[in-house]
Amino acid sequence: MDDRWLSVEEIVSYLGVSRDTIYAWIAGRGLPAHRVGRLWKLKKDAVDRAVPKQTGPLMRSKGVRTSIDLSLAADRSGLFAAWPALANLADMAGKITVAVRAESASGLDKHALEHAVLEPLRELGLIDEDGKS
Repeated sequence: MDDRWLSVEEIVSYLGVSRDTIYAWIAGRGLPAHRVGRLWKLKKDAVDRAVPKQTGPLMRSKGVRTSIDLSLAADRSGLFAAWPALANLADMAGKITVAVRAESASGLDKHALEHAVLEPLRELGLIDEDGKS
């Protein structure tokens, strides 16, 4: 068994999550780590014991999961809160596909929809003229 202390970068590579995720787990969720000067060091076996508790239903199978499908519904506040998790997923996968459906019983203002939603997404190159990626 490898008993050496691993760097955050090694754990990032091993788990396939972002550095920010590792630091968040260290700070707020009890991922066992020790600070050596300015660096964090972790034991692989301790991480293996702790990570299933962190990942909940997304527990690793032999360290690899090749895809995941998620569906969520959120208001503005929930979307802002969820966005860092989606960014972590994009870090892990390289790219994610996001499908959005919005509906309002009172209707969506065409002008606001065009200028506040569609136009900025086009400028970012995230959708084409038809609203597709």
